Amino acid sequence: MRLGNLTLVTTYSPTHIDKDIPAYHQELLRAWAIHCPHHARINPPASLPEILNEPPFRNDLVQLEGQALYNRAWITAGITQIKDICYLAIPGLLPVRALHELITQQDVTISRPLAKTAKEFQGVLRAIPRVSTH
Repeated sequence: MRLGNLTLVTTYSPTHIDKDIPAYHQELLRAWAIHCPHHARINPPASLPEILNEPPFRNDLVQLEGQALYNRAWITAGITQIKDICYLAIPGLLPVRALHELITQQDVTISRPLAKTAKEFQGVLRAIPRVSTH
């Protein structure tokens, strides 16, 4: 049975719930985490739109050294899907400097170095599974 695009594929613990959202929404997320345990996807995304809509964080399909990625600064900056690190009109990935600007606009750490963003970006790229061309 295919559940389609509305299947929840990310995992999170209540400690990762953003404290800046309204208390009502925090409670909904806590209840969801308790009463709806995470399930693994049986069929990985096959088409380009499905891949671009995948979340890069807390996703069992996107792992680095056996661990799902989590980066609060990137999520706060609005980078919540693979397509968020890609150009809209031109095929390819955004440059590190553009991602750094997105993140530093939202990050409370004013002195965030570009090298930190570059290292995190390389980790995301290594974690995204490669497509087999056989």
